[in-house]
Amino acid sequence: VLDTSGSMDDGNKLKTCMKSIGFIMDLMRDTDAVSLVTFDDDAKVITKCQETKAESKVNFVSQVNGIYTGKLDNSGETLTLSAAIMAAINAL
Repeated sequence: VLDTSGSMDDGNKLKTCMKSIGFIMDLMRDTDAVSLVTFDDDAKVITKCQETKAESKVNFVSQVNGIYTGKLDNSGETLTLSAAIMAAINAL
């Protein structure tokens, strides 16, 4: 879950988070799974649950690099979406 609200535009907060995601992806094995939900005024599923094979990692990081900040914060909707994604991961 990644906060993309306007407050993440202060300093380098969003860029630092995006860089961290890249580092985490480097550590993940082919059998791991990842999904990404962002939230600002709206919650968005950026990537559905997927295994972290080499090709998937490249696509995931590419999608992360296209993220930008919004204006507002709607963390409630994000938590609902994230819970649904976690349930899907646990079902794997």
